[in-house]
Amino acid sequence: MTGYPTTSGTVSGGEVETGDSTIPGYDSLVYGVFYVETDPVYAEQTVEISSPELQDRCGTGWSLGSFTGDISYGRGSTFESTNTTATAILDDDGNAVFIFVGASCAAGSSVVTADVEAGTHPTYTTTFNVLPPQPTI
Repeated sequence: MTGYPTTSGTVSGGEVETGDSTIPGYDSLVYGVFYVETDPVYAEQTVEISSPELQDRCGTGWSLGSFTGDISYGRGSTFESTNTTATAILDDDGNAVFIFVGASCAAGSSVVTADVEAGTHPTYTTTFNVLPPQPTI
């Protein structure tokens, strides 16, 4: 499993932490995309992703979802669900894509875990680092 970018903050190709959110009260958002790549033998099986550490860093709220499933929303006035995982069905090559969006997240490293819910139940991990806000001048 890999996460892009590996840290929050400004990276080539765009921002993953922004101070210009259109959501009132959410001036600092962190974005992460996580790719799960496993053996194609698991095609069409369910994979689940979670990161309690990353979710706990985001004081105003967070969302976690897949591009093939529903997005689950975490704590906060705008986010109502308490689901802490997201699931997806692996494509024919054994791949799935997830997105994380967090608001007002504290700096630090967080482990993100993906579990394939079939066969030998392989587990994959990656680390996502939230950086403190950086000056834009």
